[in-house]
Amino acid sequence: MVEAGTGVAMLSDDLHSIHIDGQALNFHCYGLALERLDTRQYYSTTDKTWKIFDNVSGIREARTNLHTC
Repeated sequence: MVEAGTGVAMLSDDLHSIHIDGQALNFHCYGLALERLDTRQYYSTTDKTWKIFDNVSGIREARTNLHTC
């Protein structure tokens, strides 16, 4: 479980799954934008096979004003 004050680091061949219950802010550092990661794989429990994610389009960057107090 990743909670406030904790973090996780993974190598390029590590497997992970993200599950969010309710609202959350996610920060992912994959080295490239998600739409450029065209070899990302996922396991389809329906087909019981590994598949390649479709290229993602229309991703919008989250912007926030960190100087608001």
